[in-house]
Amino acid sequence: MIPEVDGSGRSFAVMAFGAVAHTVAECWARRIEMADARLWAWHGERADGEALRALRAELGRARVGWRLMLAGPEADVRPARAEAVTHGAVPAEIRAHITPGAHRVYCPACATVTLITQGAATGPAPLAPPRPTPHTA
Repeated sequence: MIPEVDGSGRSFAVMAFGAVAHTVAECWARRIEMADARLWAWHGERADGEALRALRAELGRARVGWRLMLAGPEADVRPARAEAVTHGAVPAEIRAHITPGAHRVYCPACATVTLITQGAATGPAPLAPPRPTPHTA
């Protein structure tokens, strides 16, 4: 279910990652414009350096009543949300909609993060991770 626009917001930042998310963001933008609230919108393919720089710039303009709405694959929404919180956004000011796509999986055995695209995993997952092989010099 797509989150509703927060009616108490007076200023909105809407970020969309990918084509499916862009459709969601357009819906949000129409609702925000009908409420006569300030709208800043950004659309791109991923939460890369350019996207996060744009978000930081928008966060610098944020005031009371500011809201962030994110739409896209988990692998893009999570870094954007983390960037916002790191730079002063309150989690209650953020709403997100996850679309199909990539997500990150952390492996505690090897301490790495792997980007998994939707449908890439095949077969059952092992019950226990394999033990790391000690490296010798």
